[in-house]
Amino acid sequence: MKQNNRVSLSPAYLFAWLVALSLFFSGPAQSQMTEKAVVTSNRTQTMTAPTKINIAIGGQNVRVVLDDTPSARAFIARLPLTVRFEDYGSTEKISYLPRKLTTEGEPAGYTPVAGDFSYYAPWGNIAVFLKDFRYSQGLIRLGYIESGLQVMKQEGEHEGIITLLDD
Repeated sequence: MKQNNRVSLSPAYLFAWLVALSLFFSGPAQSQMTEKAVVTSNRTQTMTAPTKINIAIGGQNVRVVLDDTPSARAFIARLPLTVRFEDYGSTEKISYLPRKLTTEGEPAGYTPVAGDFSYYAPWGNIAVFLKDFRYSQGLIRLGYIESGLQVMKQEGEHEGIITLLDD
C-alpha cells in the first residue's frame, strides 16, 4: 500500500511564507534603488540660470524669463529687436516678427495664462497675454513675464526694444 506524503498547509502559514518570500526578493532591490537615488541626488549638476530678456517700452521695463525650448532659443538668436506691440482682442499685445521662428519639437498648442510670452506660429507673431485665454492651436509658450505686465496693459500701440539681459 502506497503512503500519501502530501503535506497540508494552512492558509495562514502559506500567506506568511509568501510575505516572507516577497520581502526577501524585494528587500535588496529596494535598497539598491534607494542607494542609486541617493547617489544620483548627490551628484554635482551644472544648472544654468534661466535666460531673461528685457522689453523697454517708453522708459519702462518688462522682464521676461524664457523657457529653454527650440522656439525660445530661435527668438534669442534674433535679439536685439525693435517691435511694435498692438492690442489684439483685449486679451493680448502682439507684434509681428520679420521672419518666423522654428516650431520643430514644440507642442501643437497650449492654453495661455495672463503674463505668458508666446509665439503664434500661423501668423508669425509674438504675443503677451494680458489675461487667461483658451487653448490655441499653433500657440507656443516662449516664457513668462517676471515683472512689468502693467506696462504691457497700457492702451494703444507701443514700440518695444527687446534685448537679452546679462543676469
